[in-house]
Amino acid sequence: MSVKRKISARKIIQALLTLVLAVVTVTAVLSATKMQKSRTLAGVDIRIENKQYGFVTEQEIEQTLLRDGEIKPGKTKLSKLNIRQMEKVVVANPWVEDAQVYVDNKQNLHALVVQRAPVARIFERNGNSYYIDRQMEILPLSNKYNYYTTVVTNVPELKNDSASNALKAQIMALVQYIRRDTFWNQQVSQLIVRDDMQFEIVPVLGEHQIILGDTTDMRLKFDNLFAFYNKVLNEVGWDKYNVLDLSYKGQLVASPALKWKLPVDKVINRINWVSSITGETPAPKPVAIANNTPAATAPAEVKAETPPPATPEKPMQAEVPAEVKIGPKPEPKTEPAAKTVRKVTPKRTEPKQPKPEQKKEKKQEDKKPKYIYGGN
Repeated sequence: MSVKRKISARKIIQALLTLVLAVVTVTAVLSATKMQKSRTLAGVDIRIENKQYGFVTEQEIEQTLLRDGEIKPGKTKLSKLNIRQMEKVVVANPWVEDAQVYVDNKQNLHALVVQRAPVARIFERNGNSYYIDRQMEILPLSNKYNYYTTVVTNVPELKNDSASNALKAQIMALVQYIRRDTFWNQQVSQLIVRDDMQFEIVPVLGEHQIILGDTTDMRLKFDNLFAFYNKVLNEVGWDKYNVLDLSYKGQLVASPALKWKLPVDKVINRINWVSSITGETPAPKPVAIANNTPAATAPAEVKAETPPPATPEKPMQAEVPAEVKIGPKPEPKTEPAAKTVRKVTPKRTEPKQPKPEQKKEKKQEDKKPKYIYGGN
């Protein structure tokens, strides 16, 4: 037995109203879109979030969007604008990190641009120079603006391989740590990548060399260095040590600056050699023997340095008793001994031996590498 279903008039009316509303809505949207596209561009509004860098300006972005005058406000219709293509063109700028382009209901073209933030200035060994940002992207130099940031020199050529990416990651970690600390941000002048891929720090205050090593335990290394500054260098002086090596695990090895003169008795007394390095006691100076000085200790010092050669023609031992017996004077005097010392003249042991050492020291100082920041 079939049951006849009654169709409610209320449901029919609801369906018809829904269909009519949908048609009206679609028609209104299409007409509004058509009217919007038929309208012309009213104006352009460019906003850059981080304007402090200065690599990208509003004028450059506006020229890029308007295609150097091809699109003109007040004349160009909105239907001719390709918003997605405009965004791609703006982001293609190497100094732009992100861009959003849209048109509002008043027919104004808006562009919100975010610049890339340079973190470090890189100087490669082959002479190339550029910036890198937080995403480790390479940023070219600008002819109109220079941004002063942490300088990293002697960097090998960075490529798109695992070794270069690892080195860039270490550079980024080290630079960001220095920039976050107020003291090290002012104390670090530049970073140097050594030939063994370890890092060296050039300080602003002091002429010492800081070998950091790799970025392992970086916080501990900087804490040890700060403690050494506070407890040692402030007490003994900032020119006392020449090299501060932090590459050893948990240690700081300081090498003194060897500004010393070669002591005369370096073979006999090694304590004077150590004292001449540390600066506690000055190195002994050579004593010139006068004619009237007693010869009790003078022959010992002279013989320690350069023993007098005994020639077969005039043996030294034969001269002393001969000269002692010849004089008619009854009282013995010490003049024969003084005469014997005068024959071994101090000219043979010239006290000007430290001068060659000073020259060598100056030559060694001249050979030390000097890292100079050459500007752009």
